[in-house]
Amino acid sequence: VVEGMEPEARKAAHAADVVYCAGKEIAFDHLRDRCAMGRRNGTLRLRMRSFIQGAKDPRATQDGGLLLPGLQFAIVDEADSVMIDEARTPLILSGTPPGAEAEAAAILLAVDIAGTLRDGETFLLDMAARNLRLTQGGRAAIAERAEDFPADWRARPMRESLVETALSALHLHHRGEHYLVRDDKVVIVDENTGRVQPDRSWSAGLHQAVEAKEGVSLTDRRETFAQITYQRFFRRYRHLCGMTGTATEAASELWSVYRLPVVRIATHRRPQRRDMGTRILPTAARKWALVAQQTARLVAAGRPVLIGCRTVAAAEKISALLTEQRIVHQVLSAHQDADEAEIIARAGAAGRVTVATNMAGRGTDILLGPGVAEAGGLHVILTERHTSRRIDRQLVGRCGRQGDPGSAQAILSLDDALLDQLRGTIQGRIKHHLARLPGMKRAALFDVAQNMAERRHRRARAQLLAHDDRLADNLAFTGSPE
Repeated sequence: VVEGMEPEARKAAHAADVVYCAGKEIAFDHLRDRCAMGRRNGTLRLRMRSFIQGAKDPRATQDGGLLLPGLQFAIVDEADSVMIDEARTPLILSGTPPGAEAEAAAILLAVDIAGTLRDGETFLLDMAARNLRLTQGGRAAIAERAEDFPADWRARPMRESLVETALSALHLHHRGEHYLVRDDKVVIVDENTGRVQPDRSWSAGLHQAVEAKEGVSLTDRRETFAQITYQRFFRRYRHLCGMTGTATEAASELWSVYRLPVVRIATHRRPQRRDMGTRILPTAARKWALVAQQTARLVAAGRPVLIGCRTVAAAEKISALLTEQRIVHQVLSAHQDADEAEIIARAGAAGRVTVATNMAGRGTDILLGPGVAEAGGLHVILTERHTSRRIDRQLVGRCGRQGDPGSAQAILSLDDALLDQLRGTIQGRIKHHLARLPGMKRAALFDVAQNMAERRHRRARAQLLAHDDRLADNLAFTGSPE
């Protein structure tokens, strides 16, 4: 099952004994079926339908428009990415509501107003928690412009909500990190995989606010018909399992959410990967200089190098520095997503330098060129820690595969975005003291920040799951789809 298939072709494919498809494809087909069934979606009705179909009764054709025969057995590849990292992203089946012109005008005005507001005066910004709120002064500033809003958007809750959304677009969503602009369109970048998601858009007017910020054409806001999260969707399978190389850190969450225990399987060949430790520099400039210096040294020794970056913007920064130093390299980010397989296929050649976001061919072996194994194999440089240890391990796992030699090192700085987690905490107040301490002490600061980020994300997923369960109970009572 692939994107763009006609309904009849999708239905025929889902009827096969074994079906291959992306998680979002089958989840959306499930939502379409729930909408098509309307109020015929109670547990008893579904069981009756399943019984009738099993008996090959002629009445089984009454719901012949449904795409799925049922949710029986799912094997999820890269299970932690799908079932954990993407758990907070709702899959929304939507359409265009009326009144789009007035809403577009209101969003443009909200972005204009948001541009005049100042952090600490009219709104309070928390970068660590990625949220913000208006102060009394901010509400007063918006009230002064209330008459400029279209009539349907002048009520205080609506106009303030629009401006908060606009502030989020301006201060919490950054080009080259959270999205790209392609062909006069804002395209979301998945923060976990680094890949573009052209078929997705932010909800609640955020996507249109980012479009207004970037000066591109505003798309119509989408009205939600049905939605579901992967947490709620995959728990509906009668039998569920998955596989991934980075599940141990998420073992407790996989059990508490999906009742799936984690079983560790030994590698087929003995790993030869060497951990070269962590270097922490006081500033980002010194970090990038060291990355370029280490890269030049390794290339001279005939080894390929993979430089892992957290964002597209960071990849472009190190690329510019390598170009200045005449180090030939290839960039792999959301800008070059169409060439991902080809770029990764060449990343193991002697002296090859590849700069990549964490989309770096996860699940794909980087085959070593002639003489590379003897020189030490592929070397991976992590230039930032992510908010999850699993994502760091995925990048390290690009080297030393299938028993090949390889090595990895983290080169970080005290300017890295991960340390924003520490703002306002005791650790944040002693950050400048830790800059004077030995490397191991500095590394502890990153461990603390990463643990804080992981706990925050786990808590958010747990809250979403509780909300999903309450929503499921309410909708089961009303009989509405999802």
